[in-house]
Amino acid sequence: MIYGANAFMGVVNVITKKAKTKRSAFLTTRASTRGDTNFEYLFLNQAQHFDARFGLHYEEHDIGDRVNNQANYWLQDRHYNPQLWGAFVTNSKLVTPRFESKTKRIGLEGALKFEQTEINAFYLLEENGYGSTYPSDRLPASGKWPIFQYGLTLKHQLMLSSALTSRTQLTYRRDGVQGNAYDIEAWNITNTSAQPEQIGGVILAPNEQARMLHFQHWLTDNKSFSINQDFDYQYSETLSLYSGFAYSYQDLQQAYILSGLDSLSPLASLPTPPKVATGAYQNDDNRETWKDIGVYMQTEYNVKPNHVLNGGLRYDNNNIYGSELTMRGAYIYHRDNWNFKVMYGEAYHEPTPRNLYGAWSGSGADAELSAERSNTLEMSLSYSKNNYRHLFSLYRINNSDSIVTVEDGARNLGARNVLGFDYHFITEYKSEHFGDINFTLHATHYAKAEEDIIDPYSQLKVGETEIGDLAHDKLWLIINWQFNKQLNANFKTRFIGKRNSIESNPIRQLPGYAVSDLHITYTPASIENVNFHMRITNLFNKSYFHPGVRDADAGDPLYDSSLFNTIGFSESNPKAWNGSLGWYNSRLPQPTRRIVLGVDIRF
Repeated sequence: MIYGANAFMGVVNVITKKAKTKRSAFLTTRASTRGDTNFEYLFLNQAQHFDARFGLHYEEHDIGDRVNNQANYWLQDRHYNPQLWGAFVTNSKLVTPRFESKTKRIGLEGALKFEQTEINAFYLLEENGYGSTYPSDRLPASGKWPIFQYGLTLKHQLMLSSALTSRTQLTYRRDGVQGNAYDIEAWNITNTSAQPEQIGGVILAPNEQARMLHFQHWLTDNKSFSINQDFDYQYSETLSLYSGFAYSYQDLQQAYILSGLDSLSPLASLPTPPKVATGAYQNDDNRETWKDIGVYMQTEYNVKPNHVLNGGLRYDNNNIYGSELTMRGAYIYHRDNWNFKVMYGEAYHEPTPRNLYGAWSGSGADAELSAERSNTLEMSLSYSKNNYRHLFSLYRINNSDSIVTVEDGARNLGARNVLGFDYHFITEYKSEHFGDINFTLHATHYAKAEEDIIDPYSQLKVGETEIGDLAHDKLWLIINWQFNKQLNANFKTRFIGKRNSIESNPIRQLPGYAVSDLHITYTPASIENVNFHMRITNLFNKSYFHPGVRDADAGDPLYDSSLFNTIGFSESNPKAWNGSLGWYNSRLPQPTRRIVLGVDIRF
């Protein structure tokens, strides 16, 4: 998933299902035409008073095998050469001689449950390259960014009475970026002295520029503890109360711990890389403690058989970014086949540690930032009958105190407003000869999507503009055909309309696209515990792009050919490089056709 420069809202809906058997094991393995590997194992054991679960996931792939890097000039293999990257590309494995960005994920999970008490432990290590985010003349995609997470959760549910239920959850978690994470960045350095100087292994005359490489290991390490206590109270058949409190303690690292080399010219020999970064907890001045307390309550009241009211309040207080009071409420009317809802909700988006501490002011970080705020008003009307359902939803979203990058960092200055509507249609067709066919249609249109224009120097609002990187029209079509118990086919097409980019992106508009996926499952009648899968993503091999992240300011000569006139080492100063316009690619090529074959085995 790729988030644009103005990503702020999103919903992830996870639907879980209980196992049908008391004891079982599932083994899944998949491989693709691009050399991907994927392995999953899940063991379940359910007894009368005791449950056990263990899961293992392993995945490995290369982004360079999934996308056509030739579609963006700044991702092409030509930039992985000794002229730009010196001995890093010829005498080490730190920079590959082609566009390559490997990902490896290892995940473990185990859980034990005795009656109403459950303990769960997990571990995740995800080693990522840098993908297509950065232009390859500034930062090679073959760097490594290993993110780790592990934790322990204890849950307990207790029936205090026939009407009152208590749920308690204690969680310990640790995460961060391992100290062997590294990147190699490149920019020109100027000799500002009045005398010739040796910089990065080459002699520079006064005011002479030269391309320099900068190797660094990165480290961050954080840990947290939280407790959540919920109470569900069924006061009567018509009135329910839900309340509770949450407390979290987070020990966070502020700035990254770095271990790197001095500036190095591509013309110089490669010294021994430094040891990995260490010492996350050795400097108290580089750590911050977050303490967050939240108290909340929600009620649901059935006024009449067809009328439901619910409302809620939540108060949060954080010792860093202050306190927030949010509320939500809804009215629901249901009669026969009709359902009508009016919902209002408030929310806040806390500034992440990266926004506050984890970067430099030029990237939009500032320790004084506060939370972004949002409120949403939504009305929906649905009609269901027999084998079909219609739903129409109209919503208005107002965001305030949005974080905006300014000259010396970032401030809570912006505002965004969105007015949109969704239409959903679901129907089912059953046939004795052709099986069951489910048809689903989702359509979205944004009638209004505007944000404030903030001058980065005066920090004043100077106008309004369309929210960048946002498609105003989206359409999803899903057809699922269950031919019989053995064969199922799922066809999905998504249409995303054109997108006007953010102001800092030289590519002012990205065209719309339509991409289809096909997934076929076959279960042999003689071995019902085995499923065979074939998944084809981007079925028709459509070439399309997403907008770049953050500033998306690198430009692309394949889009604007005039940029070719400015690229290269100049004849007057062959040590200095003129290349991409900024640090983030303006458009990101998306995966081409990919065929994945898999098998599921249930023991």
